[in-house]
Amino acid sequence: MNEESILCVGEDYNKLLRDNCAVVAKAVRDAWLKLCLKIPADKVLYVAGPDEKAFMISSSGFILIPELQSNQIEADTRIFLHIQHIQSFQHIAQATIQATDTDVLVLAIGFAVEYRLKVYFYSSMSRKKLFKFIDCSLIAHRCIDYYKFNPKMWMVLHALSGCDTTSFIRNISKQKIFKTFFKQPSVYSELINMDKLPTTAACMLSAEQLLIECTSLASPNLDELRTIQAISHLRSTSSKSFLDTLLPTTNAFQYHCKRVSLQCNIWFQSLLNDISYPPLNGNGYCLVDGDIAIEWKSTPSMPDTTLLITCNCQTYCSTKRCKCFKYQLKCTILCKCKSCENRQLNTQPYFLPQQSARKICAYDKDSSDDSEFDDRETDDDEDKDKDESDSSIEYFNDDVYGDPLPQPFSVEYDFPTQLSIEYDDPTLENDIHSFLLSSDEW
Repeated sequence: MNEESILCVGEDYNKLLRDNCAVVAKAVRDAWLKLCLKIPADKVLYVAGPDEKAFMISSSGFILIPELQSNQIEADTRIFLHIQHIQSFQHIAQATIQATDTDVLVLAIGFAVEYRLKVYFYSSMSRKKLFKFIDCSLIAHRCIDYYKFNPKMWMVLHALSGCDTTSFIRNISKQKIFKTFFKQPSVYSELINMDKLPTTAACMLSAEQLLIECTSLASPNLDELRTIQAISHLRSTSSKSFLDTLLPTTNAFQYHCKRVSLQCNIWFQSLLNDISYPPLNGNGYCLVDGDIAIEWKSTPSMPDTTLLITCNCQTYCSTKRCKCFKYQLKCTILCKCKSCENRQLNTQPYFLPQQSARKICAYDKDSSDDSEFDDRETDDDEDKDKDESDSSIEYFNDDVYGDPLPQPFSVEYDFPTQLSIEYDDPTLENDIHSFLLSSDEW
């Protein structure tokens, strides 16, 4: 492409920008540096990215600012490094962030108490909507004084319920997770350590209990809750597949928590010039043929039932008179047996061998997703107070895999984001797990 090239229009133009973000950003920055004489005499403009450099532009020219030099990949986090620099100017009392990304709003609330400045978030999704200013400092101090928790917990809850790089959870809205947490913040205090790697068992357990509390069912873990959900659905007259009603398994949710910890670890370092980016491999991701892919689980989604056999025994299913016992199969929720002992006799923990576990992370390089994030809306009616999925969000389950998205700074730190579907059982149209599609950009 050169000066005589004719740019495409419409969606092709948007795709061109998305696929060349770093190139476009550098071109804009260089153009601004050349136009420094246009800056008013009493104004200065700070410009950073897409590389590690940052410049101060004034009517007299531009200079490199060493204290703003940073290896941060995302503008979402680099913004807060700049606010930290702004507060060094004594005559400035407040900073206003203009953005439409929910990630930025959540980080603004989380870091607001770290500054002496008042931090405001300005959001206007379109010219037709009224301007919206959010007092992030006020919200952060209310979290501390009234609810008694660290405002950084907003980042954890946002990543846990679905953000640009983590999965949404089917049938549990973001609003529901936040409301459940705010009822008893002290019960989930362990979540503030979600940035620690490797993810602690205490954090995973606290997150699992929060998710269970979002339902109206009582259960010690997600696996048992799924059984209750499946039985309830099968006894109902609903024509909807019960696979769409289930929450993720405990095993799959633990891998989700690992990816949440990875994202929180990065976000919590936003005020540092140089972020120590943790490795993706082993933190909810794995290597497949040398490429990074999401590791959704290490145990199978479906029960270990290879034959579609059910029984209707009136006794204990402990003899060969029971069809399930005869074929050395455990009875399932599809059986109508009573006083069954076969579930315990034949139920054994099943773990995939390492080779099989790696195969779970296979993905299709030809698939892609260009959808926008539903959680970027910051309007009050973003989530309905129901435990149902937003139809505008694309879903994904534990058997969806994706390609890495190239980054401007590091080839090694790439998030897989182009996702395709591969099932445990080719006869199934949907996998039993039920996460939602996360992101098309990092």
